[in-house]
Amino acid sequence: MNIKSMLALAGFVVVLSLGAARVEAQNGGGGGGGGGGFGGGRPNFDPAQLRQNFQDNMREQLEVTNDEEWKVIGDQVQKVFDAQLQVGASSLNMMRMFRRNNNNNGQGGANAQGGARRAGGGGGFAALLGADTADPEGEALQSAIDRNAPVAEMKAAIAKVTAARKQKQDRLDQARTDLRQLLTPRQEAIAVSLGLL
Repeated sequence: MNIKSMLALAGFVVVLSLGAARVEAQNGGGGGGGGGGFGGGRPNFDPAQLRQNFQDNMREQLEVTNDEEWKVIGDQVQKVFDAQLQVGASSLNMMRMFRRNNNNNGQGGANAQGGARRAGGGGGFAALLGADTADPEGEALQSAIDRNAPVAEMKAAIAKVTAARKQKQDRLDQARTDLRQLLTPRQEAIAVSLGLL
């Protein structure tokens, strides 16, 4: 996933999050204060509802009015989106490590560990979206780096990360190919503009 796609995906997630927060506040469920979102504590959103909001938004954007048609297209759209999240897990790990190092320079190890937990691939972001963005190969590589592991272990960890990333990218490419086959040319153009294709 290139930088433009990652930024678009992150922005889309933020928009979804803010929309869910507004809905919850209107329903009287927003009294939890600052504990939600990416920054601290557990998200105040229902992941299933957030994913439904995503589906509803995509259906509207792709101009699908037939329920049976959307059942097929919507399932494939979700597969593409989930695959994008998995491909993006490595970038999320990079953001987490940058945050940890930044905290180490400014505020010490305790805050760094808290920042890493909040931004971790298997933590708030995954819970927010109800998706699996875990990156065990990336975590193992980072552990090897932190421990200054022997060269052979480091190379093995690098090979596992590279293979895992290729597998995730292949799944994303296939999901996009499958989605293209379901769309009209206009819908395909819209999907490209939305960052799905």
